[in-house]
Amino acid sequence: MNPSPLERQFSSPRDLLKKARRDLGRLRSAEEGRDAIASFDAMIDACASVYHVKDWIVSLHSDRKSAAEKCAHESKWILLCRDVCTAAKHFGLRLEHPTFQRSPPAFQEMDHSAVAGAFGGLPLLKVRTEDDDYYYGPEVVSNAIADWERFLTSAKIP
Repeated sequence: MNPSPLERQFSSPRDLLKKARRDLGRLRSAEEGRDAIASFDAMIDACASVYHVKDWIVSLHSDRKSAAEKCAHESKWILLCRDVCTAAKHFGLRLEHPTFQRSPPAFQEMDHSAVAGAFGGLPLLKVRTEDDDYYYGPEVVSNAIADWERFLTSAKIP
């Protein structure tokens, strides 16, 4: 039986990271185009792709399950992605979900606002953490991708 087009496109955790990079590209383009709605959409898509790399690792490399779980729960960037995609999916964070019992929420809110500048204000998608730190949306996704890349390389996952 021949693999479907979807199976040819997505067959490994690294394939999902490639999708996350495409999502990140859309996010950066939306930010450059000052499109708040497209920025939110791309951020949620990118965060879902990044966070669910863990599921692909667990499914395809079950011997790496605990290491993948540890990486996902120790990376503040992956946790922020988890919280962004979970909040979007459930209209807020449901703290009874088992993942929050292992690692409490890192995310508090996501906001898109104009920042005064030389070019009349640059839209800025920012993620606010529980510690009241602010991070630029593309920075969160980019760092989360880098954390998964380091994990995949150290775990020797192709």
